[in-house]
Amino acid sequence: MSSEHRGLARTEHDVVMPSAPRRVTPWVAAVAFAVTPFVTLGFLTPVAFTLAAVLRRSWVLGAAAAVYTVAVAGMFALDSDSGLYSASIITALLVGGVHAVAVSPLIARTLRNRVRIEEADLLAKVAHEEDAALSADPTLRRALRRRARRRRARQIVATDPALADELQIGRLGRHRRFDDGGLVDLNRVNADALAGLPGFDAAMADRVVAARERFEGLRSEADLIVHAEVPPEVVAGLRERLLFRPLGPGPLDAGALDAGALDAGPDVTSDEV
Repeated sequence: MSSEHRGLARTEHDVVMPSAPRRVTPWVAAVAFAVTPFVTLGFLTPVAFTLAAVLRRSWVLGAAAAVYTVAVAGMFALDSDSGLYSASIITALLVGGVHAVAVSPLIARTLRNRVRIEEADLLAKVAHEEDAALSADPTLRRALRRRARRRRARQIVATDPALADELQIGRLGRHRRFDDGGLVDLNRVNADALAGLPGFDAAMADRVVAARERFEGLRSEADLIVHAEVPPEVVAGLRERLLFRPLGPGPLDAGALDAGALDAGPDVTSDEV
């Protein structure tokens, strides 16, 4: 590495990124609340309890703030030789101080819960934004639409085989008008079409055709693996698209069906969004 590059790397390494502003912890705020009457000699006791009443939404703390406000007002208005003056000092400083210490754990708990709620709200907002962005992704929407079409096509195969034959479900032909989401009927597509499947080759396609002729059709993924010697990982990759319809009166694919239609699925004009 040249000296210029070493200097550049050292400069980039030495850059100190500014840290995010740190939030005051709940217990720090609670301790500050507890010592306010003592540190301010009782003069800010009403302010502390007013803030606590708002934070806790407590009318009891609000009433206490009103009492301490009267006491502080007495400290200013009354004569220093008056007994009420001394009572005002005791109320604002000592009573307010002890009260603040007693209430401080509640303040800490409230602040801690509020932080958790804010964090949960932030996470929920981020998750909602991510879900919204994901749901608007055109690639995802096309994939989900094709999955829904495959599910619907399988229902037709299970409940109405004649309609499945008419719609040519799983045949991969370019002349079909029904979009089945790219299903592949292993018992009906020809060798050229099979060879175009992801992970397949011509030899593998020939083995599938030979196996289905020998056993009068393949019935499951296990047949595909055992009798046609298709690697399990290839079968697993195509699992959502494979269809094993029993051989029946429906026409087999002719040579006009071309394997190029496989990877993209059926060449059917669809209303995918």
